[in-house]
Amino acid sequence: MARAKKNDVLRMYRGFLRVAKAMDEPGSDHHKKMIRRNFENGIDALDKDWQKGYMACQWNFLRRFQKASKRWKENAAARQEKLTNHLDSDKKQQQ
Repeated sequence: MARAKKNDVLRMYRGFLRVAKAMDEPGSDHHKKMIRRNFENGIDALDKDWQKGYMACQWNFLRRFQKASKRWKENAAARQEKLTNHLDSDKKQQQ
């Protein structure tokens, strides 16, 4: 899964500095608007990557949790059965 890495964040920061510098320099408003829009689209793409990675982690955790809870239930049922068998054998010995 794609995830936002440190390099991506640095690249985004450099892009932010570049946009800020471009806004200060003389130039057409259209050109400035295009630079800003490209930068915002880059941030959105980065955010989507991060969300994808986060969702994958969440899904992975959920799957592992479901498997573990199934195992816990099976173990609890086995313990309960063992306990009832033990109690039944105690009752038989007392009689």
